[in-house]
Amino acid sequence: MTRPTRPDIGWLRSHRWNWRPAVLDTLVGQLRRADLDRVFLCGTAANMPLLTDRFDLIFALDVDREIMLARLRNPARGNDFGRAGTSQQLLSERFATDRATTIRLAHVVIDATDPLTVVANAIRGYTAICQLQPVAA
Repeated sequence: MTRPTRPDIGWLRSHRWNWRPAVLDTLVGQLRRADLDRVFLCGTAANMPLLTDRFDLIFALDVDREIMLARLRNPARGNDFGRAGTSQQLLSERFATDRATTIRLAHVVIDATDPLTVVANAIRGYTAICQLQPVAA
């Protein structure tokens, strides 16, 4: 089902975004066969806890609710979720639960309020370490 242009809170509360396991498996398989040094997939989904075994390393980029909302309002972002309809209200309602789930699933939690170069260098460092020794789940 396609999300309405301006979804109301009722529509948003009755729908969840999920990753399609077969599509994710195909994508991950293609990327592994491409023998790339590193590939980063960004995002979350309601069924993410069931699919974490597809990833070598999971980062939680942690911010507080106010920073999340400020970043969602940024018109330079690549998509309108968090600005369209009442999506920002939904994200605010689910913030604490979604944040806790993401942190629980993550191998590494990074303070994403740090400057972008600090966050990027932390990710680079952890991925370099991961290549030397697999991360235990």
